Amino acid sequence: MYTDNKYAFPESRIFNRMSSSDNSRSLKEWLQVFVQTPQLQARLYQTRIEQFWPQLMGELISGYTKSIRLEGHTLKLRIESAPLKAELSMMKADIMLRINERLGEAYINEVIIY
Repeated sequence: MYTDNKYAFPESRIFNRMSSSDNSRSLKEWLQVFVQTPQLQARLYQTRIEQFWPQLMGELISGYTKSIRLEGHTLKLRIESAPLKAELSMMKADIMLRINERLGEAYINEVIIY
């Protein structure tokens, strides 16, 4: 396992949680443990946000959105229209609230629009 790569799967942490009683766990339970790793959780959340962005914000805003990146707990949105950037900048708190509601937890704590 490459320890320098921040995106490497932390197998050792997963397997360190195992005990002899873990042999009775179902596949669903193992997947839940695996998905709880921070790197994988962030990637899954970014994919989910990209998928529901058009429904959440509408096709017009979605059309001007050139990239959606999740870095830690910060959502970075690249918008190509200056007037839309200004409008969305005033809606940051609402965007963050709506996305966190869709994710089911308060994961996003900052929205950056550039």
